[in-house]
Formats: sequence, C-alpha cells, structure tokens
Amino acid sequence: MPIRVDFSALALFLAYTFTVGTATAGTPVAGTAAADQRGPSAPDMSPETPVAVIGKTRVSYSELLSAANQKLAQKEAEHDTRVRQLQITYERARHEVLDSQMKALVNQRVLDLEAQSKKTTPERLLASLPEPTVSDTEVRQFYEQHEDQVQESFEKLQARIRDYLLEGKSKTANEGYYAGLRAKYAAEVVLEPLRASVASQGPSRGSEDAPVTIVEFADFQCPYCRKLEPVLAEALKRNPDGVRLVYRHYPLIDIHPQAMQAAQAAACADRQGRFWDMHDALFSPGAELTVESLRATAAHIGLDSQKFEECVRGLQGDGVIQQDMLEATALAVDGTPAMFVNGRFVSGAVSLETLTSLIDDELRRKKSSLVSAAATASAR
Repeated sequence: MPIRVDFSALALFLAYTFTVGTATAGTPVAGTAAADQRGPSAPDMSPETPVAVIGKTRVSYSELLSAANQKLAQKEAEHDTRVRQLQITYERARHEVLDSQMKALVNQRVLDLEAQSKKTTPERLLASLPEPTVSDTEVRQFYEQHEDQVQESFEKLQARIRDYLLEGKSKTANEGYYAGLRAKYAAEVVLEPLRASVASQGPSRGSEDAPVTIVEFADFQCPYCRKLEPVLAEALKRNPDGVRLVYRHYPLIDIHPQAMQAAQAAACADRQGRFWDMHDALFSPGAELTVESLRATAAHIGLDSQKFEECVRGLQGDGVIQQDMLEATALAVDGTPAMFVNGRFVSGAVSLETLTSLIDDELRRKKSSLVSAAATASAR
C-alpha cells in the first residue's frame, strides 16, 4: 500500500516551528510579512544601461536581454506552469475541504432527524450500531495477499492487521448507515464537483456516447497502475453502455527507466489498431518491458514486425506521448495512476467500491439534469 505524505500539513508544521523558534512571542518583526510577500525584485534598468565593460566597450542591458532571451522565455514558461499547478492544487484542496464538510453537515442533519423520530440522542443512536468483527481467517488472508510487500512475520503484524480491518469495516458500516438515513430523509447533495477540462483523445474502450468518461493517465511500469487495471475492467463490465475509458500516456521516466519504451511500443501498436492488445499484455502479471520483450509481445499480438520496428526506431509515437505528458503536467498530475471521471480528479489505485460510487454519482447527476431539463422544456 503506497504511503502518501501530507506535504501541506508538513509545510504548516515547519512554518510554525520556524516562527516559534526564531521570533519572540508577541513581538512582530517589522516589515517581514510585507517583504516576504513582495519577494526579490530585479533592478530597474533602461536598455542602454551598461552591465559590463570590456576595455572601452560597454555591454548594454538590452544586449544582455537579447543574449538571454531564449533561456528567459523558458524560465518564464516554467514559472507560469508552476503557478497554474499551484492554483489547481489549491482549488482541489479547497474543494476537498468543502466536500468533506458538506457530507459531515448533511450526515449530522439526518442523524438529528432520526434521533428525533426515535426520541433519543444522536450519540445513543451511534452507540447502538452493531460492532463489526474480524475473524482470524480474514486476518490471515489479508496477510497472505500482501505478504510480498511486508518484511515482518504474521505473528508480529496480526494485531495491526486486525485493527486496520476493523477500522475499514467500521467506516464502511457507518457510511452505509448514513447512506440509509440520507435516502430515508430524501437528502441529496447538489454541490457541483470540481471538474477539469480534459481532452478525451486517445485509445478508448466503451461506448463513445457513454454518459461517464474516465480519462486515465498511466505508466506501464507503475505497479499501482497495474493494480488499478482490474478495477477499471470491472467498472467497464458493470457499465457497458455507461462508461468510456480513455488511456493517455504519462511515463514517469525519472523513476521508471523502462516506462518510455513501453509507452512507445503501445503508441506504435495503436498505429496498427492494436493498442489494447499491447496494453493488456504490458499490464499482465509478470510482463517484462525490456526492448527484446516488447518486440516479442508485438509479434505475439500479431503486429507487423517491420512496421513496428520502423515506428519505434523512428519515434513515430513520441508526438502522442509528449502531448499526453504536457497535458498531464498542465493538469498538475504528479503521479500515476491519475484519473479524471467526467473531469473529477482521482489520484491513485482506488478500490472498486470508490470508483463505483463515483460512477454512480455521475450517472445520478446526469439523470437528474436530464429530468430537470425535460421539466423546464415542458413548462415553456
């Protein structure tokens, strides 16, 4: 299971620690906040201002700018990208807070209504819910399923596994209880989710007219992308006409040295109309991503070997890959897998239950909007 660090919380903690450790309590440092907000500034110089002297010859500021123009433009583009990414990250975090608080608020309201109807208190209602249990068999099965990811013995881990499974069951039970209350009291969340504009171009599975489109940015060497594949397959199976999946490349070349060549192989397979055959082969258990293995896979799925070689050697699929990577960067995607479900950002290898819940919510919203549109039209 991947471990994710909450860098925003860490940054706040470090900022607090630094402030407490370097400033006297109750004594503000004059001008510090304003200076920090302004940041460093470049000197104000006219184009004719000399910046260097070589003998009797002066080098002007305009000459310096002209020589540095290309590199400055690159730095400005990098700066603009980072600013956009920070803004997107902030908007996601802000909406996550609003969404979480909205759910908590609605849950508390329906719990209060249920308590009133039962002539009791919300606390007693929650205390009356049955306590979940975890069997020894479940603990053992969980350990065996993840044995290759841990270094400690079952005896050392079984208590922690039991606590983890109990926590998961309690959370599921509570969510089910609140879902029942929301249905009973006709509570409906109408807060519009945060959506990004994502091009749904690329190889796809599912109906072109599906009401739900999942755009996945993935890396063929990413273990969590491989873990997500059966979840996506099952979601498509359950919603053959309701969900469309679009694959887009995001090879993390800094940490996955074989990711780019695998992406190139898949892009070249797509040029022969066999992307998904290559995709499934590369994500299959035990698949190798060496150049020799990729050639063997291409032959196995029936690609024209000569055309495949020409495509790979000629980097003919790189344009698509680079375009996908650029869009992923612009969308502040910082890891794989990353999905956009009708534009709603989902990070990591989520469970089938999580993805199903999101798909169902989108289908409900689509149906509700259609009904509302029909009612508006009939009233005219």
